[in-house]
Amino acid sequence: MLEAYGYKFYRTFLERYEDKLRSFIDLCIKAKIKMHYKAYIGLTFSIPFFALAASLVILVILHIVLLKAPLFISILLGIILSLVVSLSFLMFMIAYPLYKVSERRRIIEKSLLYTVSYMAVLAAGGASLEHMLERVAEVEPEKEIRSEFQGIVKSIKVLGYDLPTALSIAAQRTASPVFARLLIGLRETALTSGDLRSYLNYVTSTMIREKESKLESLVETLSFLSEVYVAAMVAAPVIFILLFVLMSMIGGAVFGLDPVVLTVAIILIYMPSASLVMLLLYDSVLSRS
Repeated sequence: MLEAYGYKFYRTFLERYEDKLRSFIDLCIKAKIKMHYKAYIGLTFSIPFFALAASLVILVILHIVLLKAPLFISILLGIILSLVVSLSFLMFMIAYPLYKVSERRRIIEKSLLYTVSYMAVLAAGGASLEHMLERVAEVEPEKEIRSEFQGIVKSIKVLGYDLPTALSIAAQRTASPVFARLLIGLRETALTSGDLRSYLNYVTSTMIREKESKLESLVETLSFLSEVYVAAMVAAPVIFILLFVLMSMIGGAVFGLDPVVLTVAIILIYMPSASLVMLLLYDSVLSRS
């Protein structure tokens, strides 16, 4: 029902502006959201209006009934807050495809080396390009990559496209630029020399070198973060705690605060907060690898 409404809204109000929405349309297609891109775009631009109207009514009633605010103030605050709610919905609906594309790109590029290596083995055995695509679509363990190859096979067997056209369409719709270059390379190789074995061996060796470079960069980054961790979580707390303990023994204050209070703040506030920040930094670095 919701998807049908979004599609109807798109056809009624947004279809005439399709050229101006082309970038967002391409983004939704690459994100592979589980509804037609027209329905999602229709919901993206219609839900904020409903959120604006509903939140305005609710907020005005709450201000009048619960806060006993004057009618004019209630309406003014309701308009401001409902605009914030509406813009929040709009930002979320726009950001979700961006997140999906980024996540799909990360997953595809993380496992693509193993897929290309498998294709190189098939090419060395004399398999045709179409057979390689079908085989990968059947046995590929990574869901996102398998979905990409299944889409290519579907374009050929169900929609009736020829192999070069199916590869071009898949390259335009994939979330990963690396995977898109692979598909374009397969297409050009199939149309020219036909030496898929040499091409896939070259791509495999190139991706291995890139992987090694990324791992070296990852090790350097983790080494730097380890030094930061030692300085921020071991050395700094010990130094400041000893300093504050000595100050509490001889008397004095830091910016008018008791050194004992500052010592407790370091233990109960600074160290947990700094640990959380370091955990997020490590997770961010490792997730990109």
